[in-house]
Amino acid sequence: MQKAMDFDLWLDWFIVDNKLNIQEVLLEEIIDGQPYKVKMVDFLNKIRKMNFLTQQKVKDDMCKALYSGGKVSKALKDDCRELISSGKLLL
Repeated sequence: MQKAMDFDLWLDWFIVDNKLNIQEVLLEEIIDGQPYKVKMVDFLNKIRKMNFLTQQKVKDDMCKALYSGGKVSKALKDDCRELISSGKLLL
């Protein structure tokens, strides 16, 4: 339970510190025959409810994108696509 609260707090700070536009559409495509249109805010809210390992992977990918000069939204898009394709993320 503590780890989930830690992720929530970290995520809130990350969003504010990096001025992320959480209303941005991360993903708008067809995956496995299903159309998806996912906003960043919706994806991040789903991640908040997932297990620690999934949260940690998304957190690591966000930090890696930020520190390497990449786009956080692209890292989130890749994670979103991966989780949908694997069946771990239901929207």
